[in-house]
Parts: sequence; C-alpha cells; structure tokens
Amino acid sequence: MFKKLFNSLFGEKPREAYSPLDPPPFTPNIPPISEPTQVPPVHGINYPEFLGDRRETNYIKKFKTKAVGVTYENIDGSSRQEAIRRVRVGQKVRLAWDKENPHDSNAILLFPSDGSDRVKMRNCIGYLNARLAADVVDWVINKDRYVYAEVAEILGGYGDLETVGCLLEITVYKEEDE
Repeated sequence: MFKKLFNSLFGEKPREAYSPLDPPPFTPNIPPISEPTQVPPVHGINYPEFLGDRRETNYIKKFKTKAVGVTYENIDGSSRQEAIRRVRVGQKVRLAWDKENPHDSNAILLFPSDGSDRVKMRNCIGYLNARLAADVVDWVINKDRYVYAEVAEILGGYGDLETVGCLLEITVYKEEDE
C-alpha cells in the first residue's frame, strides 16, 4: 500500500543502490510508522520529507556523516555557511528529498528543525552525500525504515579554517513492536 501511495504522489521509484549500510537480507519487512509528508513549497519546489523521531529502542544502525555542499549558496542566494553557524549540537535535522534535482534524483536537502511546519531555504545547511542519500531513499521507500538526524558537531570555523561544516548523527529505525 505504501509503495502504491508513494508512486501515485511522487512518480517513479528511486534508483536502486547498494551500500554496506543496508540491513542484512534476512531483515523482515516491517510496516512503516508514518508515510513521507509533503513539505510546504520552498521557492516553488515541493520536497517530500522523511520524518522520524528519536527513540531509544528498535534502531537498526547509528552512524555519523558530514553534510556536503556546505560552501555553496542555496537556490535563494542565502549562505549555507551562515545557516551552519546558526545551528546547535543536538538540533534535529529534517531530511527533504529533492527528487527533481537535475544532478541526482535521490538528493536529500538538510534543514535544521526550527519548530515550525515550514522549511526555509535560508536554513538549508547542505545535502547528504549522494551514496548515502540513495540509501536513505531506498530504506524509507523500499524497506519501510525511518531515519532520524541531528547535529552531532560543528566542524571548523576557528583559527585559519574559516569554513564551517556539520557532522550529523543518523539513526535508522524499524517500527516498534506494539
């Protein structure tokens, strides 16, 4: 049902990708907790958002990764460097699938949560790297997993290194037993 709903809302399936981060092949197919929601349009673009909440149990894997593209400007001309300087360690990060991205249909934008329902392009801190983004899309769409992300560390921005970066902690969950 989820795949049918997803395809009716967002079109074709994402391309398949393999990663050592994939769960073992014998992992049972667990129904989703909630379905991707549609983020209100940002500069005329609709981004399906992969929502997830942090839990203490039933996670499959937890790892850290750097946001990429942090030195580029956002499509509205705002600075990702300034956006990173505004985030705090422990802040939840919203993952928004940029499936219309001309370079990568699995691209995932990173928006630190500010408590509102809307994401603001001026708050975008970058993307997940391409391989991990393809895995996340596959986990959520095809394997009924949910992903929670938060800021683990702000990198750089001191001494001779003026550029800042963002280290994220990603947690992949399965549905809780009821």
